[in-house]
Amino acid sequence: MRIGRSRLSQVLVTSASVVVLTMVMLLFRAELGVLNVMLLFVILSFLLGLLLEMRIAAMGAVLTFLAYDFFFIPPYGTFTVADRDHALGLFVYFGVALATAALMSRLRRQSETVILENRRTSLL
Repeated sequence: MRIGRSRLSQVLVTSASVVVLTMVMLLFRAELGVLNVMLLFVILSFLLGLLLEMRIAAMGAVLTFLAYDFFFIPPYGTFTVADRDHALGLFVYFGVALATAALMSRLRRQSETVILENRRTSLL
């Protein structure tokens, strides 16, 4: 399954998914904790990489990084990080999110290529 071919539709889906997930998690910010928020954002990066092209999935990773820092890392509502452990976690998250998006995007492209090759082979 692939979401919309146009780049604009992919950007809109990515932006909307980050906004919706962020808003839902904000309702439960006190209960979730920073680690669970990070994991949910990684799952979103995984899905974006699986469904969208690499550049758009990377944009999603950047948006989730910014949302994670701004809304879930104290002090809230700033891009300032008060705790050094949180700073390290932020950058580790960013690397994992980008790598996940890239790997899933590559996997999707390879599976599309295999499907096309199988169709060509079956026509012969």
